[in-house]
Amino acid sequence: MHHRFLFMTLALLALLPASHGQDLIPFGLPWDDGLITAPSVLRVEDREIPAGKNGFIRIEDGRFVDGTGRRIRFLGVNLCFSADFPTHAQAEAIAVRMAKYGINCVRFHHTDTNMAPSGIWKTGLSTKQVLDPEMLDRLDYLIYCLKQNGIFSDLNLKVGREVVSGDGFTEVDKLPTFDKGPDHYVPRMIELQKNYARDLLTHVNPYTKTAYVDEPAIAIVEINNESGLVGQWGGNDLDPLPPVYIEPLQTGWNTFLQNKYQTTAVLQQAWAPDTSGSETEMMPKGVSGFSVEQTAPARAVRRLETDPDLGQVMKVDITSLSSQAWHAQTYYTPLRVKKGLTAE
Repeated sequence: MHHRFLFMTLALLALLPASHGQDLIPFGLPWDDGLITAPSVLRVEDREIPAGKNGFIRIEDGRFVDGTGRRIRFLGVNLCFSADFPTHAQAEAIAVRMAKYGINCVRFHHTDTNMAPSGIWKTGLSTKQVLDPEMLDRLDYLIYCLKQNGIFSDLNLKVGREVVSGDGFTEVDKLPTFDKGPDHYVPRMIELQKNYARDLLTHVNPYTKTAYVDEPAIAIVEINNESGLVGQWGGNDLDPLPPVYIEPLQTGWNTFLQNKYQTTAVLQQAWAPDTSGSETEMMPKGVSGFSVEQTAPARAVRRLETDPDLGQVMKVDITSLSSQAWHAQTYYTPLRVKKGLTAE
């Protein structure tokens, strides 16, 4: 307990601003201090070594449990792009260092975005359909090292992959970033994504001797990252799509409606709003409950005004733009949607 208290105290002191002309206290986490068997500073209770020794992770009563039904908590970190493919020597050091600081899960993100060496796709080809042998080997060895140090893995499948003309697509320059939205309904995109999932998950890791579908050290497999039709529609990513990418959505939607409702009259009746128990104001007048979140370089200023009809209202001025829309966001936390009620 004393060591942990000292560690946290030093970390906090390092964040304090200098006063009276004094310098900040130098503080850093050692990269490779030779303490291969050092105990974890922030130990996760009952770490499994190797990871998965108690069987596959599953959900039980809303919590992660291992194969024995024992609850397991994850303290995880994220690796992206080329960080997913370190050399063997780097992988060994990374796994030891992460274990020492209590990490027991690593999320492999943007593995599918780029060609090698910062992505898993074989470079020099006109398609994104062949896994690069060296990148796959590096990924395999890192996952093996993590497993041996009691660290689970979270594999992300569809994150940043964008189809190319060599994959059989046209007008790829008009697709949304990372193909978000169409990747849910364009048949050829779905086919390629299934192929990638099959190639990666059925691949046998030569170091663990198991395929990823059979590997209990793989705690989580994420199917599609931050992509949904409602979100892409709200961001105006679907309307500008060329016909070749919007027609499959329109056709699929009309087919669904026809199979479910049979006739237009039945559809109109089913979709007519029920105002018998409506709540006309989900967000009351005023400013209570609103907050503004900003991430540099975006700047947003919240100010209060008095409207002759609404009374006191809040307005948000964006004073500095960013390349990312989410860098300036407004939240209304008290919003509640109730089943069976409509709202205006």
